[in-house]
Amino acid sequence: MSNGGTNNNIHSDIVRLMGENVNNLSLYDDSRAWKILRIKEINRRYQTHGLLLQECGTDFRQLAANQSLDILLGDSDCRMVTANNVTESSARTQHGGVAALNFPRLAGFTLETGKDKNGLGRWVYTYVGTSTRKTRIVTAYRPVKPSRSQLKGNQRDWYTVWSQHRRYIRKKGLGNISPRALFSRDLVRQLLTWKDAGDEIILFMDVDDHVYKGRLPKRFGERDLMMTERFLTANGFEAPNSYYHGSRPITGCFCTRLSASGATQGTTPEMCCETDMCRLPPTAQETH
Repeated sequence: MSNGGTNNNIHSDIVRLMGENVNNLSLYDDSRAWKILRIKEINRRYQTHGLLLQECGTDFRQLAANQSLDILLGDSDCRMVTANNVTESSARTQHGGVAALNFPRLAGFTLETGKDKNGLGRWVYTYVGTSTRKTRIVTAYRPVKPSRSQLKGNQRDWYTVWSQHRRYIRKKGLGNISPRALFSRDLVRQLLTWKDAGDEIILFMDVDDHVYKGRLPKRFGERDLMMTERFLTANGFEAPNSYYHGSRPITGCFCTRLSASGATQGTTPEMCCETDMCRLPPTAQETH
């Protein structure tokens, strides 16, 4: 999705961000490196300044230095922040996880990076700006309760993001709150803290719900946050289905009112994405 067209002639006052649910980057499996290659291709094609990823499927703690996302994407000069569930031990691949990378142009405006303080890897952010205007660029993944047909046995259920968060809730004695409700409560509190501090917010997330009709997106639009979904405001019509087999848009970019007109002083944010990367098959060259 984009604020306006995604042509290759980027005006000097445009900051172009790309967001994507990558459905497991498979960073430990060289035979599936086509996803990294495709991200590099899209970055090169659209000359993006920032990258926001959900469902990375990686325990980033176990990556070797040469497996780091900035190295694999060929840009060690970027500012990067990654997060996955660190509240329990994990195999190298782990359901969920998010990452944000600011490439050199935007990296120069990056003041700090941060992540979900609960250690669940639900969101990360980069804080960009100047002395007069600052913006939190956030990417988040919201857990969804898997259906029985998706589980295919108790062993698989153990690894889902939903089950990870349920174990955390039990361990912390948080009562009967669901992982989804916990996520929504904590994220809204965090967004309100940032907004009350005077920060603008650009949030790209996999809502796992309709981005216009769902309860959490409607909460973003309430008076205290006043966030709008950027595709709709920029284009005048709703975003298409996020997944080529899907029936609704579930990934969206939500902005506070001021950040719709500027991410840093004198710049405008522009969002682009390729709906759902799991729909993009590797080319013959990439599979060999």
